Amino acid sequence: MKEVFACDLAGPVSLAVHRTRPSRVLAVREYSRSNVEKVWRVLQQPQHPNISSATDVFKHDGKLYTIGVDFHLTLDHLVACDVFPCELQLASILAQVVDGLSYILVIGLEHQAIECSNILLGLDGLIQIAALEQCVERRPDKSQAQSLSALTVVTMLLMQKYAKADGAIGIDDIKRWPVESNSVQFLSTTTSVATIEDLKKVGKF
Repeated sequence: MKEVFACDLAGPVSLAVHRTRPSRVLAVREYSRSNVEKVWRVLQQPQHPNISSATDVFKHDGKLYTIGVDFHLTLDHLVACDVFPCELQLASILAQVVDGLSYILVIGLEHQAIECSNILLGLDGLIQIAALEQCVERRPDKSQAQSLSALTVVTMLLMQKYAKADGAIGIDDIKRWPVESNSVQFLSTTTSVATIEDLKKVGKF
């Protein structure tokens, strides 16, 4: 492979092309020694469509390298642009984020940095939670408040491009997002349920 350029997409990533098939672009991620075991544990699990995966994994000099599909965007890019998602698009994004979060919890881990910059967005609408080095061991009885709170912030950012400075939860533009809309109801539900599974059961989308 030949590196084309490096950038930041849910962490540092090098975009490379095959020397024999230069039309195919791959994403190469490097994980430091301190993060090898955490990332390796996630990658050893059955692949989930909404969790960043790898087509190839190898170790060199104590570091872990993964080779995967090139994602062009993160949810940060969606928040930064002038376009707002419609309710159907928002539902698709959030449903995939919730499914990814649920899977991480099921395998006994917790992602400590669920934020727009760590969630990949494919041109086909596929969502994948990345920055797997942020996953830590989680006790089954531990509160899921951190994951739910992070999801609340992500939802607000997608809906109105900002989170309230005082930490309050809510949407200011009720013309775009009426109070009775499924989107606003979902946002409210993220603050009232105890677990991600409870959120999936309530399911406003």
